[in-house]
Amino acid sequence: MPIEITQDFDAKGDEMEKRFYVPGVKLKSICPECGKEVVDDLGEQYLSYPEVNVPFDYTFCHEQQPEEEGEYYCHEWKERIILRISVEAAEGEDLDPDAL
Repeated sequence: MPIEITQDFDAKGDEMEKRFYVPGVKLKSICPECGKEVVDDLGEQYLSYPEVNVPFDYTFCHEQQPEEEGEYYCHEWKERIILRISVEAAEGEDLDPDAL
């Protein structure tokens, strides 16, 4: 018998883990101060205590330390994102109930 999955993307959940990684997802934004494109890989950078289906601010940051002393800078800005989780049925052989 096939599995039936329903999803309510308006349902609110508890906070996830402090360091919640999402392998395979990258966020890209343009720095509003200097125009540099910044890409954060969420398999390496984590979301901090995200809540499912609730918009939150994600902070982008890039630093530059030029060769000349005293020209260090750090640009930070926020973008609004939302974490949605999807569940799908997987094809394959049925699990052996004795193996569980």
